[in-house]
Amino acid sequence: MGLGIIYALAGGIVWGLVPPLVKRGLVGSDVDAAVTIQQVAMVPFLVLVWIVGYDGAGLPVPLPAVVTFVVLGAVGAFFGRVFLLRAIDQVGASRAQSIKNASPLLTTVIGVTLLGETATAGTFGGVIAIVVGILITHVKTTATEPSAPLIGFVNAFLSFAFYSLGPILKRLGVLQGGDPIVGALITQITGLAIIFLAGKVLRIRIVFRGVPLASTVCFATSGVVHAIGTIFTFLAVVHAPAVIVGPIWNIQPLVTFALAHFTLKGIEIVRVQDGVGAGLIVGGVFLLAWV
Repeated sequence: MGLGIIYALAGGIVWGLVPPLVKRGLVGSDVDAAVTIQQVAMVPFLVLVWIVGYDGAGLPVPLPAVVTFVVLGAVGAFFGRVFLLRAIDQVGASRAQSIKNASPLLTTVIGVTLLGETATAGTFGGVIAIVVGILITHVKTTATEPSAPLIGFVNAFLSFAFYSLGPILKRLGVLQGGDPIVGALITQITGLAIIFLAGKVLRIRIVFRGVPLASTVCFATSGVVHAIGTIFTFLAVVHAPAVIVGPIWNIQPLVTFALAHFTLKGIEIVRVQDGVGAGLIVGGVFLLAWV
């Protein structure tokens, strides 16, 4: 259990580095380039980790686990990530990450309304904290402050919906006999395959040429960092239940807010209220999970 919590903390910290890198890369490029380059960088890195650091172990993977990892790749590595990157471009790294990481709210609502689960005082407190945190990130502080586009918040909420399935699918794939490193690789290969096979249908342009070097470096670095975080979260669910470690790696918004505040000056308006909102959302997630 303790090792799982350590991996979850590491995953949350590492994943929190990704949005500021993406936002900085978007200064000279667009979301389609970010999606393409980030995903292309992830897969070779994970292959290298699997072969060099893991001696190519973990095969064969049981078919049920393969199916679970492929589904995870579709909902998380592709749809969840695409909507998140769009939200980062439209409403900023800090706000997009905070809303995306409120995903346990959806799990709780489904459990109480559809599955008849019992709502405790901690449940109500967690829901209120998350909702207030989201509202705080949405409200303008001054009349002259530019309004964030509504579509940006829609994309953030779509990312939140898809990513809410991630911890459970990771845990399920591992329990079905899947290796965590191979699972991470299958997940990201699935995301890459969807980009190349169905990118046009899903209005994702495959962009390599014409991307400034600085943007390419930011996107590729964010892909490698994201892959490292993915490995940590897969290892976390090997050593502890998803309901325990999932909320822990949702500390990402706090890391993102701190980095955005210090590294995105002149690129993104980072407000104190965004940090307060991120703190409320993270606190609400812990209340939902553990009280």
